[in-house]
Parts: sequence; C-alpha cells; structure tokens
Amino acid sequence: MKMHNRCLIDVHGHIGTETPFPLFDTSPEGILSSMDNLGVAWLGISAFLVLSAECERGNELCRTVLERFPDRFFGYVTVDPARPRTLLAELEKGLSSGFRGIKLHSYDSLAYDHPDYRILYAAADAKRLPILLHTELDELPCLEKIIPDYPNIRFILAHAGCLAPEYHAKLAKEFSNVYLETSVSQCCRGLIEYFMEQGLADRMLWGTDIPLIAAEHQLGRVLYAAIQDADKEKILFRNAAELFGLSI
Repeated sequence: MKMHNRCLIDVHGHIGTETPFPLFDTSPEGILSSMDNLGVAWLGISAFLVLSAECERGNELCRTVLERFPDRFFGYVTVDPARPRTLLAELEKGLSSGFRGIKLHSYDSLAYDHPDYRILYAAADAKRLPILLHTELDELPCLEKIIPDYPNIRFILAHAGCLAPEYHAKLAKEFSNVYLETSVSQCCRGLIEYFMEQGLADRMLWGTDIPLIAAEHQLGRVLYAAIQDADKEKILFRNAAELFGLSI
C-alpha cells in the first residue's frame, strides 16, 4: 500500500490528563509528534473531561488546541446529558468555533436511550452531525432503539468489535448511517478482516484513542490486515475525509 507522507485521518483522540489510565505525552506538541511520525494529517479530539460533568471546561481546552493548530485537529463537542437545558447552547458554541461533531460517553452518566438525550439528538439530526459514541456491549441495545429515529445523524460506534463484533456489524449493516471506529486495546486476530467480510469497507473509520493507546499499534492492525489496499485506504482516510469534509 502506497501513501503520501501525510494522509491518514484519526477520528478518535483525546487531550487532557483526567483519566485513571497511564498516559503518553498528552500535550498538543507531543501528540503532533506522534501524528507526524505516522503520517497522520488530522486527529479528531475531545477532552477527557467528557467523563465528568465539566464538559464546558473540556470544550474550552479543545478550542485552544483548534485555534493553535487549525489544519491538524478537528473537535467534538462534549455535553452533559444530565443538564439538558445547557445542551443546545453548548453545542452551538462549539459548532460556531469550528467543531465538526459530538462526542458522548455513557461512563458514569445516562444511558444513550435516556429521554434527556432527545433534545441533543434532534439538533444533531437537523444539522446532519456525526456523533462519536463509546460503545461496548451494554450500550449497543440502547443505540439500536434510537438510531432509526434520527436518520441524518452519522452514528460512529467507537471500539467496534471490542466485545461484540457481530452486534457492531449487525447495526452497521442494518442502518446506513452507522459507522464503525476501529480502536480497541484488546483486539482478536482477524477483526478488521471480519468487518470487510461483512461488506463494511465504506463504513469503517480508523481511530487510535490516543494517548490512551499507542497509535502505532492501531495503525498496524489495519496496514497488516489481509484485506485489499483500496479498503485500507477507505478505513485509514477516505471514509473520514468524506464524512467530516476534510482535505488531505
């Protein structure tokens, strides 16, 4: 597979230090160094504060990175579903600052099918926004309930296949607005090949979860998968460039 020096698009990264996991260098400069080493043109970021009620402070942290490096990072707005009255204002503030999507995480928060999310989903559907969602096994049934109601949202299911590859594939095959993001820390052999066998090359997005997981490991899983080079390009940058409107 031949690629030019900087063409990859990583749709799943973080900034900040608010996590119990050991971290690599979380500064923008440290993350950029990793990106440059691997040929990553763009990285989609949200703050680790998405795991807390301090979403506004996390969005401000992302905003400072986007202002410093507008041609390397794009942002996901994070919101607190337990405070539904603040959702739309925070979303509009982020979109007006150049954020390109929404990041949600159900850790220590409400399930994705909770009624408090409805106002956010309706706004995202009207604006045809991507939403990146942390998904393991428990979250998938919740999403299966609400995806049909919002056909214009591009639902990006993070960590696809980490526990339930068949369930992730089922949702992507059933709903044309579902995408699967590849980052997993525990990945069984043949996972990328499995999704290709399911006919999902056009619905796969490469992500690393940097700085929680080494980006080199996540890149190798795709580069050395036994799949067609054209499908590797779709996963690593072509699908994301189209979905987020990014130039490479």
